[in-house]
Amino acid sequence: MRPWALLLVILVLLVGVGWFAYSYANRQAFLANNPLPPPPQQGQITFAGSVPPHSFHVEEGNVLARTVFETDAPSNVHVEIRDYMFPPNSKSKIAALPGAAVLDVFSGEGMVAMGEHEESAERLLPTSVKSLAAGQSLAIDNQGALPFVVRVYVFEAK
Repeated sequence: MRPWALLLVILVLLVGVGWFAYSYANRQAFLANNPLPPPPQQGQITFAGSVPPHSFHVEEGNVLARTVFETDAPSNVHVEIRDYMFPPNSKSKIAALPGAAVLDVFSGEGMVAMGEHEESAERLLPTSVKSLAAGQSLAIDNQGALPFVVRVYVFEAK
């Protein structure tokens, strides 16, 4: 290799390293000096996508509810699995269930009373299971700081 070609390669490498070191030492944060874009037009906000299946919805009595599963079982019985979420520090009511049910507590603590008998309320803790008679409403008192979440298995005779 010729000596002048070697000198040229070394010079190009030195200039490249020097340029990189200079730009690294004098770097600056990105600053946007342009005004912000105008706010969107007033009106209804639409969300992308569709509502997921089995999502919670607000029911009467300050309750979030969803139907997880339902099917017709043998012997003319309709089985439905529902989830209920009661907000912290609140009293709620669930309308009368169409059939006998089993209540399973997922999380939180709450007082559950059958029908209008609030003086005979029972305290339920996580993993508690309680059977419920058909056709009675429920009064729920969540005095805790966390949501009270229960799953109800409803067995309705046809």
